[in-house]
Amino acid sequence: MIRTKNIFSIAALLALLNTIVHVLGAAMAGFASAAMPIVIGAVAWLIFTLGFKANLRWIAYFAFLVALIGGIYVYASITALPVPQWASMAIVVLNALLALVLFVLIWRRPAKQLIK
Repeated sequence: MIRTKNIFSIAALLALLNTIVHVLGAAMAGFASAAMPIVIGAVAWLIFTLGFKANLRWIAYFAFLVALIGGIYVYASITALPVPQWASMAIVVLNALLALVLFVLIWRRPAKQLIK
């Protein structure tokens, strides 16, 4: 059985990869004004990565919604964004994987905390 800390580590790794792909895509688009939502996504995923490394369970709720909405947004506007298509598809796949991992994390019972 996978422990909750391991799920946080998987989520942090996927979020970091998502951040890197966002930055690469925006850089390849020349940081054009039409690519600014991608830059905002990169900043959001970097913040989520730090939250996952700190095992903040509440951030998983926000990240789950961002993964779903962001993945749908990028998929729907894949031809309209100045980002290369491979980067857009990588973002969609990473968002789907993140949504799946975060779904598992959210619906698991929190680990019991020892009160001293």
